Amino acid sequence: MEAGSLPAPAPAPAGASAAERADALACAHSHPTWLVERWLRRWGDAATAQLLACNNACAARRPPWRQTMRVSLGRACTGCL
Repeated sequence: MEAGSLPAPAPAPAGASAAERADALACAHSHPTWLVERWLRRWGDAATAQLLACNNACAARRPPWRQTMRVSLGRACTGCL
C-alpha cells in the first residue's frame, strides 16, 4: 500500500446477510447504508453495484463549478431575486 492511501474496504463474504452486503457496498462506494439497503431491495445486487459505481464516476467527471441553488421563496424578499 502506498503512503497516504487508504486500503480498499473488504467485500461482503459469500453468504453474507443483506445488511452486511449493504454495509460493504456503502463503505466501498461512500454512500449511506440506508440508501444502499433501499436500492438493494428495489433493484438487486448487480444493478445497485452499477448504480453506485456510476454515481461515483459521474461525480468525478462533474465540473467543480457546476452547482445548483434553490431559493426558498418563504425566506427571500422579492427585491433580492
